[in-house]
Amino acid sequence: MIITVNKMSKVEIKVNNNKIPLNQFVNTIVSKLILAIVDSLKGIEDKDIENVNITLDMKLS
Repeated sequence: MIITVNKMSKVEIKVNNNKIPLNQFVNTIVSKLILAIVDSLKGIEDKDIENVNITLDMKLS
């Protein structure tokens, strides 16, 4: 699974390289949640964030 969020709050989720369509509500919730988590990390400031990429490899779980 790959999750990408950019500064324009555009979220893209891919599962097995297939893009999952998101409505505006889900897009907004996911983007705000991920940006809040990343912003809370030490050394990261909101003004420094342009995009976030998260890859979850289920084979390792």
